Amino acid sequence: MNPLRSFLLPAGLLVGILCNSVSAAYLDFTDDSLSLSSITDGYSGSIDGVGFTLTSTNPAVVKLDSDGGYDGSSSAPCQAGGPLKCDKDGVGINNDEISGLNESSGQILTLEFATAVSISSFDFLDLYRNPGAGSQAREQARVTIDGGTPYTRDALGISGDGGYARLDLLAYGGPVLGKKIEFTAFQGTNLQDDADNDYALAALTVSAVPVPAAVWLFGTALAGLIGFSKRRKAA
Repeated sequence: MNPLRSFLLPAGLLVGILCNSVSAAYLDFTDDSLSLSSITDGYSGSIDGVGFTLTSTNPAVVKLDSDGGYDGSSSAPCQAGGPLKCDKDGVGINNDEISGLNESSGQILTLEFATAVSISSFDFLDLYRNPGAGSQAREQARVTIDGGTPYTRDALGISGDGGYARLDLLAYGGPVLGKKIEFTAFQGTNLQDDADNDYALAALTVSAVPVPAAVWLFGTALAGLIGFSKRRKAA
C-alpha cells in the first residue's frame, strides 16, 4: 500500500474521534454554586475552559435573580433529573427580567465568550402565554448569535407554572458555532403576565471547540509524508 495512504486512513480516524469527542457543558444561571465575578455593569465567569461576560444595554444592570427565586407551582424543570437547579430564576436586567416593552428600544442581554463555542440549547423561565386571550397572546424570547437571524421561542406555560421553555438548536440543524449571543424580548402588543413581554435566561448548553494537539501533529506528519512521496517520484 502507498505509505501516504496507509498513514492517512488511521490518522484521519484518530483526528475525527478527537474532534468529535468534546462533551457539552451546562451553564445553569439558576444554580447558587455557579461561580461568577462582578464586573462593570455585569458579571464574568468561565465554562468548559472558556471565559465569558454577561452585560446589558447601558445604563441597564444585569440581575442574577431576576424575580427573587423560582416561583412556579410546577417544578418539573427542577426535580431530580430535571435540567435546572432553580436556586434562582435566572438572569434578567435592572429590576426584573429581559423586557421588550416599556423601554426606549427594548433591553438587550449580551453573553459573550472569549472564543467561539458550540451552542446546543437555551433554557428560559418566566416565559408565559395567556390561554384566555387567543393563541397569539404569548411572550417570546429572541436569541441572536453573532448578529445572525434571530432564533425565537414562544411561551409554552401559563402563569404560576414557572414559565419554563427550551430553545433546542438541534431542531434548526445545530449545534451552532458562535461567540456573541444577544437576548431580547418580542416588542409588540401580544402581552401577558405583567403587561410586558419579558423572561429570564435560565441556562444554555455549550462546549468549547478546541484544536487538539494531535491535529497539529497529524498536519506535520502529513507534510513530511507528502515531501517524502515527491522525493520518491523524483528519484
